[in-house]
Amino acid sequence: MDLYTSLAGEYFHAIIRSYYDLISCYAYSVAAEKVAKRYDAEKRSAHAGYWRMYVRNYHFHMFVPRYYYLLDYCAFLINELSAPQKLVPDKQGEPRYVSYDRLLEPLSRAAKGQDSRGALTRSDLIDSVNAMRGFGDGLSSQGKGLLRRFRDVVTHRYLPGIDVMTASTEREGSRTRVHSRHGRLVRITQGSGSYDQYGLPEFRFEDLEPVARVLLLSADQSLDKLHSIGTIKKAFCRSDIEANKNRGEVADYYRRVWEGWYSWFAYACDPFVKTFFFLFNGGFGGERRWRESIIDRLDLQPGDKVLDICSGTGTLAIMLARRLAGEGETVGIEISASQLKVARKKEKIPGLSFIQGDAQQIPFSDSHFDKSVICGALHEMPKKVRQNVLAEAYRVARPGGRIVISEHNKPGQKWKATLFDLMERLNPEYPTYKDMLKCGLTNEIELAGFRILKTDVTCWDYFQVVSAEKQI
Repeated sequence: MDLYTSLAGEYFHAIIRSYYDLISCYAYSVAAEKVAKRYDAEKRSAHAGYWRMYVRNYHFHMFVPRYYYLLDYCAFLINELSAPQKLVPDKQGEPRYVSYDRLLEPLSRAAKGQDSRGALTRSDLIDSVNAMRGFGDGLSSQGKGLLRRFRDVVTHRYLPGIDVMTASTEREGSRTRVHSRHGRLVRITQGSGSYDQYGLPEFRFEDLEPVARVLLLSADQSLDKLHSIGTIKKAFCRSDIEANKNRGEVADYYRRVWEGWYSWFAYACDPFVKTFFFLFNGGFGGERRWRESIIDRLDLQPGDKVLDICSGTGTLAIMLARRLAGEGETVGIEISASQLKVARKKEKIPGLSFIQGDAQQIPFSDSHFDKSVICGALHEMPKKVRQNVLAEAYRVARPGGRIVISEHNKPGQKWKATLFDLMERLNPEYPTYKDMLKCGLTNEIELAGFRILKTDVTCWDYFQVVSAEKQI
């Protein structure tokens, strides 16, 4: 790997992580506001105030600074890729501060020329200009005004009052007040210094949230354009996922795409899942309620043999075994050694076992299991692999046996669909996730031979839950 490719890989990875932080700030803030509104409806104002002030505002205060960090990361990467003829040249051999604003003008001039700059071809320079100019695209004049005041350099309002006061005093004539109704309470003057004191917060969350949404959407499009730059694309090439769609070996696909990911994510998986369902499934206990709803759909009976396909860290398999209370058999099959290691350290329950194996080659005889479940795994697989896994699930199910599959979904509301699409883009699964949505989960389940009983959506419509059975 050459120097430029290595550099592009490291910095673009940092950019993606920064973008993930930006999404997290927005998602936590919006979710906290939903919780607060629920408490408002229950007339529990103290609880609503806590969620707004200590959860929503805590995360939203960081949104705009993180947005500018993201822009500056992108500017720095483009400048480094232009070496040795840097767009923002070093000063006496020392790197200069490179920001979005400082880079844009020399980048635009270079894109109008005919020459390449360092690792950036002329086409790359044009893509870079379009990407950088795309940040904030679609923002209204009112939104731009809010953004300027949010980052006011005169009064240093990096932590502005959002539906609450932080500092009511600011320098006379700084013009950072947003609403005309913010009347001045008093003017304090001493010597040459003069300050105005106000009595209302600068911002309302309902005004800022749409601005943040536009910034996220524009950043997503700009990062897509940056990803098309030759050196960055080479560092983050995912064509191997697409090329493997016609191959049937899960193990080979897993080793190339997921083994490195799960070697560390296995240990972060449970906290991540808990946080996700806390945000998108009603707060504390959201994950447990979601998993219990999956188990309820199985209609377990004493003595059932149950298979958890792609069991992950084993949380669902453990809950299945608890529900059977020793009167049955629960097996979790998982290909990741790291995830199984986590699963096996958890609770030991009679009738529960975990095995490491390929879900395309389940080591059990035909019609062995009464019930089976697959949660959040198919979207990680190429089309052929999904088909093979569903075919194996059909083979080991007894006639009349039920299967419940919970998978990622594309919400109907545009803003929800966009939010979750942004989250998916951060993961290696994105191409296969899009392919699964295109093919249709219910279509693939029916093609495997199952009869669809019921479909539901849950968790802000981000999950679809399909109940099906093997026909007698």
